[in-house]
Amino acid sequence: DSHRQFLAMPVIEVNLALLVVVSSFLVGLGTLQSLPPTVAMITKNGELIISAIFTIEYAMRWALSGFSAEYVIQPLAIIDLGAILPGLIKIASAMGVAVPPSLMGGALINLRLLRILRLQRVLVDYDTFSKFELALGLNPSDARPYQLQLARIIISIFTLLSVTAGLIYSAEH
Repeated sequence: DSHRQFLAMPVIEVNLALLVVVSSFLVGLGTLQSLPPTVAMITKNGELIISAIFTIEYAMRWALSGFSAEYVIQPLAIIDLGAILPGLIKIASAMGVAVPPSLMGGALINLRLLRILRLQRVLVDYDTFSKFELALGLNPSDARPYQLQLARIIISIFTLLSVTAGLIYSAEH
């Protein structure tokens, strides 16, 4: 029950949202060919750490649901699983499991970019949005329903731009 309360805390959602933004930045930065080796290593390791955090969070949420199949087929759980899949494939490869080389390169960049859709979690309804605003230090009574709609539009546009850029990158490389 304490794990459930922990994951439901608005400050946790704020921190996870921040990790989503940082992860998106690192994915974009990692596509640059001219990165100095140190920056490339920091980018790669940062993405691995963030992926590990999201994997642990996914496993905790699934465990709290009693490892129910119903949890796995929820839209946000499918998005979360897709976003952590590249990390799980890398772990499987490191453990000696035969993984096609095409999956080890940038082919899975779009799955990592799906993590952006996690930002929709705080925009589910007005109460969740109010808790998110409170965790950001804003007064939730100042929030209006149109602000929730505006936030949904902005996140949707950001998601479309990011995934489109990822698809273009995948097509070019």
